[in-house]
Amino acid sequence: MRAIALASLVAGCGTQFVPEVPPTFTDVYAELFPRQTISQCVFCHANPPNEISNGMFSVGDDQTTAYPALMDISHSAKCGDTYTLIVPGDPDASLVYQKLALDPPPCGDRMPLGNDAISKTKLKLVRDWILAGAKDD
Repeated sequence: MRAIALASLVAGCGTQFVPEVPPTFTDVYAELFPRQTISQCVFCHANPPNEISNGMFSVGDDQTTAYPALMDISHSAKCGDTYTLIVPGDPDASLVYQKLALDPPPCGDRMPLGNDAISKTKLKLVRDWILAGAKDD
């Protein structure tokens, strides 16, 4: 009960709650980049950067290339350098989170393009990972 009251107090002070055991990048990658379905990020963003299918943003074709691509603040994505893909500790300032959560996002289209929005569970996973510092594991 005390932990709940403390969490409420902290949340009320404008601080964002970070989960005790934050998700890892492996968790995020496993949920958003499986090759089994076309509604996941890898379907478009594993391809080389191009204007037609991925807005000039590619994460490569495995987890070891995806993390550095997401953390690269000098990316050449179609939205330009006005936005940072991942701002560790601040999902609301992270373009990746905005493109998944907002309709419409600040630039381009909500992702995944042409498919239903990702589940609230997956969106929370991304948010919690970014809140916890968006570390690679």
